[in-house]
Amino acid sequence: MTSPSSPERTEAVQSAVRGRRHRGVGDRDFDVVVFGCTGFVGKLVLEKMYRYAKPAGLRVAAAGRDEDKVKQVLELLDLEGKVGYIIAGIYDMDSVTAMVKNTRLVLNCVGPYALYGEPVVAACAEEGTDYMDLSGEVHFIEKMQLKYTEKARKSGAMIMSACAWDSVPEDLGFQLVRDKMVKQGMIPYSIDGFVEVLPGPFGYRANFGTYESAVLAMSAFKQFIKIRKALRSKGKLTEAP
Repeated sequence: MTSPSSPERTEAVQSAVRGRRHRGVGDRDFDVVVFGCTGFVGKLVLEKMYRYAKPAGLRVAAAGRDEDKVKQVLELLDLEGKVGYIIAGIYDMDSVTAMVKNTRLVLNCVGPYALYGEPVVAACAEEGTDYMDLSGEVHFIEKMQLKYTEKARKSGAMIMSACAWDSVPEDLGFQLVRDKMVKQGMIPYSIDGFVEVLPGPFGYRANFGTYESAVLAMSAFKQFIKIRKALRSKGKLTEAP
């Protein structure tokens, strides 16, 4: 994981943060906070984020609930003194609020989101801090959309879920197919996607957090139907909070 950052990615990161500065959150200590940095995914996100943020001149912080573990991660990734760190946990709302007030963007890696995501979304929507996560839990995503769209709109916060393997390849694939069809004078009615998962050295395996999220999503199916109906009734099904 040592490939250099591309100029295009660096410029994309810079542009995103410039937009936030123009929206009145330019006085915060950090540009990006990776929350949940001690987890499996959090470590990967922190390492990648620092690699692309450094050439862009952005200020990155790692965040987690256990100070010793956060420091261990920084030592493991050779990031001591290169990034800041914040101690915050979802059961301490004051610490979550302090964290989101101190950055322009929170990358939330604390899942399953159905159990642990809402306090971070709520704080970001309240404080005008942008929020991104890796969730594939549709019931969580739409519940947050139902509850926090208006508050996020008023504060100027951008709340964006599903920014990971579950969604990004499909979104990019859809855009590629659509653009090629439009150039040929065609308008796609629907596009189907297919995913093939290949086994690793130890066969087919998944991170436990991914498995737990899938189980919670299935158990919340009835709740999801109610949320979807509520979104439709309010005309918010296609809006972003």
